[in-house]
This record gives sequence, structure tokens and C-alpha cells, in this order.
Amino acid sequence: MSASESFPLNDLLFIQQSLILQQRDANWTSISTCSDNTYTLIAVTEGTGSLQLKGQHRKLQRSDCYLLLPNTVASITNDTNAQLSYYELIFTPLSVEIQGQKSSALLPYEGKLNASPFFQLLDYLHKISGLQTSRSGLNALRAHLDFQELLYFLFKQNDNVQRVPNSLLAVQETIDQLLQDYGDDITVEQLAQKANIGIWQYRQLFKQLTGLNPNEYITQLRINRAKEILLVSDAPLTDVAHSVGYKDEYYFNRRFKEIVGTSPRQYIRSRKSKLKTVAFTHLGDILSLGTKPLAVEKHLLEWLDNGCTEGIQGIDTSSSGLEEIARLQPDLILVNDYTDPRFKDGLEQIAPTVQLNTRRVDIFAGLRDVSELLGRQSEARAWLARYRLKARQLKERTRTSIRRGESAVFFHVVHDNIYLYRPEECPVLYDVLGLEVPFPLQQLIAVSPSRMFIPADRFAHYEADRIFIVCGHMPGARETFQQIVHSKAWQALEAVRSGHAYYVNEHWTLDSTIALEWQLDGMHALLKSKKAVNPIYW
Repeated sequence: MSASESFPLNDLLFIQQSLILQQRDANWTSISTCSDNTYTLIAVTEGTGSLQLKGQHRKLQRSDCYLLLPNTVASITNDTNAQLSYYELIFTPLSVEIQGQKSSALLPYEGKLNASPFFQLLDYLHKISGLQTSRSGLNALRAHLDFQELLYFLFKQNDNVQRVPNSLLAVQETIDQLLQDYGDDITVEQLAQKANIGIWQYRQLFKQLTGLNPNEYITQLRINRAKEILLVSDAPLTDVAHSVGYKDEYYFNRRFKEIVGTSPRQYIRSRKSKLKTVAFTHLGDILSLGTKPLAVEKHLLEWLDNGCTEGIQGIDTSSSGLEEIARLQPDLILVNDYTDPRFKDGLEQIAPTVQLNTRRVDIFAGLRDVSELLGRQSEARAWLARYRLKARQLKERTRTSIRRGESAVFFHVVHDNIYLYRPEECPVLYDVLGLEVPFPLQQLIAVSPSRMFIPADRFAHYEADRIFIVCGHMPGARETFQQIVHSKAWQALEAVRSGHAYYVNEHWTLDSTIALEWQLDGMHALLKSKKAVNPIYW
């Protein structure tokens, strides 16, 4: 019998009392008490900590979900140096009377709940949180409906849970703990002691739940984690072995080969030579390495022509996108600092997901990072050699047409603003061609630690001997671009009047090495083109 069959959920209505995103610093502890008829749902969104519930200590991590029943006392502790964040949803059931009988029993769910996929639960929580401050009656109704759907999602996930003996539950709790502590030096005796049962009974119940004995299960966890580490890092085998619980690298090698069928080093070579990737960042660097991902974020395809992207699938950053990615069965997923945490949670349930740094302005660093992940270091070296050769050729071809001391600025029209590129983001202009940074831009760089946007009507303040401008594909960008290039202030610029203002195709501005190569290939022709003379061609 399912939980809902043993308890009439149709006899209850549920009323949300509050929803708070708690963000707790290191060494912080909170005592939570559920009053009569009040339930608390805990959903961890970031960090790790611990939960003390009914005398038992449980480790908390992202994607954990717990339901606390009325009159329950629990403590949540952040015992790490990083921040712990979790949603705390408090609600009450409103019993209704059916055929003269009033329901008053507790909900049939308690403790740790299955909340998979976790990104879907987060989506409900984010929606409710965003609507709960609104005074609109319709928004309040929408929040109430989202709350009911959240409960239905959780109850449906946990409805088929059978009422099992306490011993089996205790063994399951030790298994849950092993998912976090597999790297520790743990014995079966210790596990049985935690479950408060004998070793023989513990082994039997453990195999009933997992299909493996405890040692086999721990080995499987360790080897699977080692495979992920090997795939996404170049850590020495000794470090990999230690991180998953093996003190001896040679014993780790032997166990890995027994389970996987090949040594760790052979596994890396074979997997990386045919790695299937999905990229939400660094697409241009992947293309520079002579390979293509299975799929990329859809908007990235808008920057490139079909010749580069043939065979690459565009993916939305939504639940439907996650389903598409799961069907592709990738080995590796690449994201960046700007990827939605909710979406990233979903990706991590599909395949190893690596977050690459895109806040650096060193474009070449991205190529190095990707080449190491994909095992294409030789292709990266070949690309760099090709870049240096083309850079020397371009410098020689433009040696007589660009005067010493000439300055340049690069405008990118984005919505109703202009993005200004730093010298590090335009090595072809400033390093290869030897153009200088105008003084107003130097001043802005000195006080701007990150990306630099200016109002569209401030472009004339950053005048230079040569101006490169690109119109983005974002909403409003085309209108803003037209206003700029047809304005009197633009026409009055010396660079425009002398034919040294250039319209650039947007694919040249893709944050990647392949865009640098396109610039090298096309820069000489651009400097001589009619587009540099008359805005009517734009």
C-alpha cells in the first residue's frame, strides 16, 4: 500500500505560512521547532552542513530535502568555512470535514524526501519566493497554485515508499551517509554499529537494498568518483587515489583495473579521445581545437554562421533542454560563472559538469583550460603556432598603413548601451597591429574592475584615431546602433570623417580564440573596405 492510500490526502488542504531563503555563515547553528499542526520543509541549495533530528546526526548538502513534522525539534549547523543556503518553507494542513468526519492525522511523509529532479523543486521555490511579496491578488493566487504543485511533486515522488522496519530504515540511513563519506576509512563493523544492529543482519539488509555487499558498494562509489575526477582534471594519480579513500596509489590502480577493465591512465586516453560534450561556454575554443560539441546553448549559435555549427544542436536553458541533454548522454558538460544555478543542478544529475572561469580577460587561458579537459593539448599548441604565424603576416601587411602612435577603440552596441573592450580582449588590435589605448579609455579601465558599459550617447567621449563598432543581436541594439551612426556627433568624429571607422561582424566578438583567428584572417580586408569610408554601407 502506498503512503497516500494509507492516509487520505484528499481530506486536507495546505496553506503556506512563509518561505525564506536562509543564508548562513560559517560556525552557525539554528534550532528549529515545529509547533502544533505546522510542517517545515528544508531544501538545501548551496554548501554543506549538518542536521540533528530525533537524536540522529545527518550530513546536509545541496539537493537534500527534509520534511519536519509538527512538534519536531531539529538543529541545523553550518560547520564549514563556506556559506550554507537553504529554503525553509513552513506550511499547515487545513483539515476538512467529509461525511461528518474530520481528518486530523499527520502527513504520511517524514524526514528525508526524494526530490528528483532537484532543479524542478528549486523552480517551484524560486517562483513562490518571487511572487510572495506581490500585493496583486492574481500573483497571490499564482503563488498558492505553485505551492500546491510543489507539494504534489514531492508527494508523488515519495508516494510509493512502503512502511519498512526500523532496521531497514537505519541501514538506508548509513547508505545515504556513505554517499558523502565514501572516502573515509569505514568498516562494516562501524556501519552496523551506526545502524544499531548486528554485522550479519546489517550485511543481509545492505545487500537487500543495494544488491551489493558493503565493501563492494564502497568500492563502486570510490571508482565512479575517481572516473569523474580523471575526466575533468589533470591531478596526479596519487592525489586522485587519496581523494577517493585509497592511501596507496598502486592498490588504487589494481582496484580500478579490476572494476573498469583498464588502468586509470588508459581510461583517460580512451575516454578523452572520443569525449562527447555539451557546451554552455567556450564554444569557440572547442572549435579551435578541431572538434565540435554535441550541443550548445542555443543563443551561442546566433553568433556563428552555419558552416561552423553544422551538426551542433541548440539547447534551451530550461527543463525541456535538460531532457534533450539527457537523451544525448554526454560524457562531460561545460558551464561558466553565469550559468543559472538551478539549471546547473539539473545538469549535474546528467553528467560530470565543469564550471569554467569566464571572468578572466585572458582569452588564451580559455583555450588552455578546454584543451586540458578534452585531452587536446597538441591541437592547442598547433593553434597557437598558427595564430603567431598569422599575426606576423598581418603585422607585415599593415606595417605601412598604420602610423606609429595611432589609437583605437572597439564599441559593441548591446541593447541601449555600448560595451567597451579592454586591450586584453582585443589582442589583434592592440598587440598585433600595435594600436594604442586612448587616454579616456585608460581612465575608465583604471576604475572598472569588470566589464565596461557606457550609455550610448557617451561614445564621443572615447574618440580614437580608429573606431571599430559592432551591432549586437540583442533587442534594441539595432535601433541604438542606427541612432549612433546617423547622429551628428558620430559624423563629427575624425575617425569617421577620415574613413577610419569600421563596421565589424558580430561573430568576431565571440569570447574565444576562434574569433581572434577570424580577425587575423579578415582584418586587412576590413581596413581597406568601403565600409570604412561611408556609413551608408552599414
